[in-house]
Amino acid sequence: MGDDYPPNVWANAYELWYFHPSRAHVAFQESLAEKVGTQETNNYPVLGFTAVQFLAEAAQKAGNNSSEAIASTLPGLTIYSPVGERTMDAETHQANTGQFWGELKPKEGFSHYVMDPVIYIPPMGAPPQ
Repeated sequence: MGDDYPPNVWANAYELWYFHPSRAHVAFQESLAEKVGTQETNNYPVLGFTAVQFLAEAAQKAGNNSSEAIASTLPGLTIYSPVGERTMDAETHQANTGQFWGELKPKEGFSHYVMDPVIYIPPMGAPPQ
């Protein structure tokens, strides 16, 4: 939308290429940027990456890669993703996921609006990171 983008719009994201909450995120984002050929990466790949981390950790914990063994180790399993700790809820089988929120603003050196300031809202029941 360029210059037509309205001011004071708030948005959310699961990951931001320009905001690094951890060294793991820096490594993840640099690798992703190299693969896709741009520093300005999408915020959705981190979700797939986190799912694969759950699968790998569950298989390692189970000691084999059978579906039944992996499924039995997922409830309550915690992994450390590029954007923080994630736990698979034992009752709902959903992973807790926090979100980044912020007002979108123009910022020098960026070709589009970015969140400023960036506010991380952790998943319910999770300690702040």
